[in-house]
Amino acid sequence: MTASNLLHAHRLALHTPAGRPLFRGLTLILNRGDRVALVGRNGAGKSTLLQVLAGERDADGGDVMCHGRRVLVPQGIAPPASCSPGEARKRRLQDALDAEPDLLLLDEPTHDLDPAELDWLVSVLRRWRGGLLVVSHDRRVLREFRDFFVVAESGCHHVRGSCDELLVELRREQVESERRYVRELERLSAREQRL
Repeated sequence: MTASNLLHAHRLALHTPAGRPLFRGLTLILNRGDRVALVGRNGAGKSTLLQVLAGERDADGGDVMCHGRRVLVPQGIAPPASCSPGEARKRRLQDALDAEPDLLLLDEPTHDLDPAELDWLVSVLRRWRGGLLVVSHDRRVLREFRDFFVVAESGCHHVRGSCDELLVELRREQVESERRYVRELERLSAREQRL
């Protein structure tokens, strides 16, 4: 870990409670001021990974080193009776920002936000100068990023570019994955016919 590294996850292994592997040998480095969106299908382990990177959950293997303060705003927030779910989320986000952490980790921060609150969040993220790692499916939020960490069963990888370029890359990967699947089915079918 160098002086500019804010967070270094080395050879992480994470599993579901049932034992299904989510990540094996994952290495991730964030430098001070890096802004990364974590994307992937539901159930791929993005929230679990954020909890581990925030130091709120242990990995099943590997380690996480952080040189700075981390704050995680999780996906599930129970609103008090005095305010709406969107107001509760905005308050939680504002508290995290006010803490001025070196690394802000946000899990689906747009959940429950109304359009005005979403405008507020996008404006805040645009001005944020600390490290930022955000899990989101919201394109307005994703358009604020140029670095994406894509979580998939076939492995995790980094994509650099705009949100639109990310979508093109994800479509290309999906087509290639489907082609590999068809080739494998054809190979198995040919093998069965020879038997």
